[in-house]
Amino acid sequence: MKILHVITTLQTGGAEKLMVDLLPRLRELGNEVELSIFYGVQTQFVELLEENGIKIHIFGINRNVYNPIHLIKLRSLFNSFDIIHTHNTSPQLFA
Repeated sequence: MKILHVITTLQTGGAEKLMVDLLPRLRELGNEVELSIFYGVQTQFVELLEENGIKIHIFGINRNVYNPIHLIKLRSLFNSFDIIHTHNTSPQLFA
């Protein structure tokens, strides 16, 4: 199963830590898992996910997580996945 998780950022926080813990486990269970983030600064969480083979789609380094450009970028990804799971308010609104 192909699963896309969408989150605003991978800076320090509970939902962000959940991604670091959950996505590699989902991958170990045989799922194809990818992550898209709206505000993509390099963090330790990004490094940990990349080390575990998780593909990350970074939409930009603009702090505006409500940028309407994210709608276009999300739309281009949606048809490639069986499940889209969102975290945080702006991904939930845009998805």
